Amino acid sequence: MLYREGKEESKKLQEDINYKIKNNQAFEFYSSKKKDVSSFFKLKGEYMRLALNNPVQSRSAHQLKMSVSLLFEWIENSNLLGKVLIDNIVHDRQICCV
Repeated sequence: MLYREGKEESKKLQEDINYKIKNNQAFEFYSSKKKDVSSFFKLKGEYMRLALNNPVQSRSAHQLKMSVSLLFEWIENSNLLGKVLIDNIVHDRQICCV
């Protein structure tokens, strides 16, 4: 509650240069905690983005592994061992050489 009151005081002070602070304790509290609160919410936002992105990335990794195993089975079943080489697997691409 003290933080919110201090934030309101700060907004009023920014809007009107001649504004006199009514709740000095709240304003001082807000000024001292502003950076900490800001960094907390920044870290929270980054964490939430990572939490949302993780299932997508892990699903993609599993699908890539599955596709590589299916590709290897196809190479083996088509008698192309030694003729087709799986050169590199990067992110979502499979690079093969013939």
